[in-house]
Amino acid sequence: MLKNDFGCGAHTDYGLLTLVNQDDGITALQVKNLSGEWISAPPIPGTFVRNISDMLKVCISIIDSPVVFMLSPDNCS
Repeated sequence: MLKNDFGCGAHTDYGLLTLVNQDDGITALQVKNLSGEWISAPPIPGTFVRNISDMLKVCISIIDSPVVFMLSPDNCS
C-alpha cells in the first residue's frame, strides 16, 4: 500500500438507502457474502450499486442483516 492510499473498513450504512456509482475499471468495492467471505463487486458500466441501509431495515423489519462492505485500499485510486 502506498503512503497516500486509504480505504474504508468493514461497515454498514446508517441511512435508508445508499447508491454507489463505481468508476469503470476500478474494482474497489467488496461485500461479505452469506458464508462470511469478502468478494469483489466489480463495476458494471451504466449501473449503480444499491445498498439497503440500516434505517430502511428498521422501517420494514423484514431483512435479517444489512450488507456489510468495505473499500479495499489496494484498488482505490
